[in-house]
Amino acid sequence: MSRTDSTYCYTIPGSVIDCDADSIQYYITASDGHSTVASPALAPTYHYSFPVCENQPPTVFAGNDTTLAQCSPAPICWNTSASDPDDNLQIVEKIIGPGTFDGTQICFTPTSSLDYEFVLRATDSCGLMGYDTVVVHYSLNHAPTADAGRDSTLFLCAPQQICWTAGCSDPDANLTDCDLVSPVGTYGGGDICFTPDTAGTYRFILEAKDACNQTDRDTSFITVTYNTAPVCSVPNDTTIFQCTAAQVSLPVSGSDVDGNFNSCQIMSGPGSLISGNWVYTPPSSQTVAVTIRCTDNCGAYCEETFTVQFNIDSKPVINLGGDQIAFQCSPEEICIDYTVSDPDAGQAATVTLLTSVGTVNTVDSTICFTPDTAGVYKFIAQAEDPCGKKGYDTVNVTVSFNSPPVANAGSDQTLMQCSPTTVTWAASCSDPDGNLSTCELISPTGSYNGTNISFTPAGSGTYEFVLKATD
Repeated sequence: MSRTDSTYCYTIPGSVIDCDADSIQYYITASDGHSTVASPALAPTYHYSFPVCENQPPTVFAGNDTTLAQCSPAPICWNTSASDPDDNLQIVEKIIGPGTFDGTQICFTPTSSLDYEFVLRATDSCGLMGYDTVVVHYSLNHAPTADAGRDSTLFLCAPQQICWTAGCSDPDANLTDCDLVSPVGTYGGGDICFTPDTAGTYRFILEAKDACNQTDRDTSFITVTYNTAPVCSVPNDTTIFQCTAAQVSLPVSGSDVDGNFNSCQIMSGPGSLISGNWVYTPPSSQTVAVTIRCTDNCGAYCEETFTVQFNIDSKPVINLGGDQIAFQCSPEEICIDYTVSDPDAGQAATVTLLTSVGTVNTVDSTICFTPDTAGVYKFIAQAEDPCGKKGYDTVNVTVSFNSPPVANAGSDQTLMQCSPTTVTWAASCSDPDGNLSTCELISPTGSYNGTNISFTPAGSGTYEFVLKATD
């Protein structure tokens, strides 16, 4: 305790404050700096008695923490309160936070989603203070989000339903609608589904709407391509000539604009498909028709048919004609006509005479010879085609030479006549070759009628009769 200008001040320790006690006794004694009496109560100079109670801080209530959401920024207000147990509240003020405070109400207009903190401070006349904090967890509505799925390009073998994941979301959890607003397709269960009827690009618009009527749209494009059947590539109809039957390989293939070509197979006809070729060995001359089918991975196919005419070489045919008989007056050239044919069109044959007599004249297709003696001449001719196939024919020519005719004028005679009388006797001509031409009496006397010579002698004498036979 100290005294200043007759004022005594003392700081009362908290340990002795008791608002429930009747009073606190203080004894004040004078002192000159020396020891005071042991007990001021036994020798007081002054005695005071008065009750003492400590000042209590005020209480302020800024409101309860709260969470608010708005579609658009709007003022927010709430009531506050403050009190003081000693009834000596002096001022209540907002020391942290936006907006205004009129002593009983805080108001503010939020600008964005944020946790807004407000602190109120209450002060009493003793300078004691009370504080309270309130937090407004504020969310300004966000537009929802529509997700129509990613754009896609699809390849289909045939019309079928197509579904993909789509949906709507809202950060504020106040989504009210999620609808497909485009005319094609349906939305439900988190998927957009539709069945395309033609190839093309389809547009799908998904719209999301929240409780604040804010919307969002998203668009996805689905491009649909339908399968196209493959295209078959086969040989043109053709004719193949072979000297001997041999394997033939002709290209066969298929192509597909969709890039999903699978394979080709023979549907009808002989042969095999090996490494992109139709392979076949004909047993003989024949015409075959082959149908090829090429299929893609969708099962679509094309079919093409080609025809191959196989001509396997046949031997040529040479014809010398029938055997001949030739009669000649004297040796002269004899020619035999021949013909050559070949079943294989366009094959030119070479004709060769295999016998030693005669020559071949290919210009007029004859074999000619000049016989030197009578007899049978045999000719063997060969026709050979470019493949080495040979045909043969044989002809015999019997040659005979002419023999002179024979004239028979009759035997010599000696006749006695009383008077001249016609004399007749047999005469004739013949030919061993049967080619008698004339038989005539060439002597001046007599006549010949073809069988007899006749004459009438004019007198005695020797008469000569010459009968001529000509062949």
